[in-house]
Amino acid sequence: MSNLIKITLLTLLLFRPLFGDIIGGEVSIGFYNHSPSGNALYTTPVTGTASSADLKDTLGWSDTQDIFLKAYFEHPLPFIPNVKLGFTKLSHDSTGAVSLFSWGDITSFSGEVKSNLDLRITDLTLYYELLDNWVELDAGLTGRYLSGDVQVNTLLDNEHVSFSSWIP
Repeated sequence: MSNLIKITLLTLLLFRPLFGDIIGGEVSIGFYNHSPSGNALYTTPVTGTASSADLKDTLGWSDTQDIFLKAYFEHPLPFIPNVKLGFTKLSHDSTGAVSLFSWGDITSFSGEVKSNLDLRITDLTLYYELLDNWVELDAGLTGRYLSGDVQVNTLLDNEHVSFSSWIP
């Protein structure tokens, strides 16, 4: 073997521990419990007037379970980040009794109101493994994409809002 090949192989063997895992990954699914609390705020686009509703007391939302999915992929290439993906679907559907309720085009309504929230959360994380032994240390950035729909129905009216946004 030529000296260049020997030096190259020796260099690769010596620096191999710096790369961590050869290739790794995981896919998982799970359930989680969540309990709504606080207020939902609706601002009318043209007038800028705002109305809010308590999630438990006004809209009648309660504890529920939903599914989440996550997956990650790790590789030995030092300048390309590892990838982690996550997806969560959150939904609430309930009926509440209101008095002088306002929400968007629904104004001063008293009676039964039905509400529905469908929220989808997608996470993309690019990260590097700085330490991967008995002490683990990762550093990276996560981008989160939220998209969803909120619908409020009364006997006479309904209001539907769709939204989506990236959160760094």
